[in-house]
Amino acid sequence: MAWEGQIKPQALHIRISEPIGVDRQALVALSGHPLENATELLERFPTSKYAAYAIWQHSDAKGLAESQPHKVLKAVETGLIYQSEMVLPCPDVSGKMSPRRCNGREATACRAYWYAIVLKNHPDIWFADQIRLRSAIDQLALKNTQAAQADLEAIAKSEISGMAPKAKQYLDLMKQNGWIKE
Repeated sequence: MAWEGQIKPQALHIRISEPIGVDRQALVALSGHPLENATELLERFPTSKYAAYAIWQHSDAKGLAESQPHKVLKAVETGLIYQSEMVLPCPDVSGKMSPRRCNGREATACRAYWYAIVLKNHPDIWFADQIRLRSAIDQLALKNTQAAQADLEAIAKSEISGMAPKAKQYLDLMKQNGWIKE
């Protein structure tokens, strides 16, 4: 048997609009290239969509979303998850923003700081569940298994999230490893 014929996809409509509000301010202030200087962008326009993109790019949310769950959980179990470096400006002990390389608990705290800002201001941005997934894995690394489980279950229950199947994989592996109960 062979299929013959044509497939005609439905029309796709994309609306492109000029940035407004803080996004417009960031675009103008950073000479039309807001993502070229993530430090200045995050310091001056932390609630902009451009800042959300910079955080997503520099915090390993994208990389983790593309990783294989069994390898990530092995890295969590062995502590290697803390070896990955992150470069974002983070508040220091005095609260002053300081761009620096960090890993371990410091990187986890920095991600949590920025993820809260992104998800508060852009809860439906297309990569929000990648950020939520990274946050859940950070909770696992900190041994907050119940928080990680709750976060992963919320993602897994979504009928529209592209990360739902991956969250389900994490939950299944966590059950197999005895980290959580059925």
